[in-house]
Amino acid sequence: MSENNEQYYSSPETVINYTGVHPEDLGLDDQAELEDTIRGWLVDIKDLIDQDRNRDFHKEVENGRWEKVPPAIDSIALKMASNMVAQAITRRDTPIIKIGEYAVRMVEDKVFTSNIKDELKRFPYKPEISFVIPKESEGE
Repeated sequence: MSENNEQYYSSPETVINYTGVHPEDLGLDDQAELEDTIRGWLVDIKDLIDQDRNRDFHKEVENGRWEKVPPAIDSIALKMASNMVAQAITRRDTPIIKIGEYAVRMVEDKVFTSNIKDELKRFPYKPEISFVIPKESEGE
């Protein structure tokens, strides 16, 4: 699924195929602009995933931890990007969701859902480890 692009997980093409989104759905002029928009979202999503897990899966591939980015990470990025596509389309239609006759609520920007957070838990948070070596004071 991943294009081996270190800027993001998954790919614009995979998101487009998964969601069925067209440029006009997002008010864009052509396919290249759609791919660029989704690519930008995937860069943001990679940052969210890396910060949440305190690790960069592309660097772990470089360091030999994995042969390639785990497919589950690409899948999580795909789902997050799909959430962004759905929200962008919904916001263009109307930023308000009507429930029943009177209840109204705004469209929520939830890309990092609780289900996605649960999926990420399979990849443990990587704590930062640092060592402090005390300086020898003079006269010791």
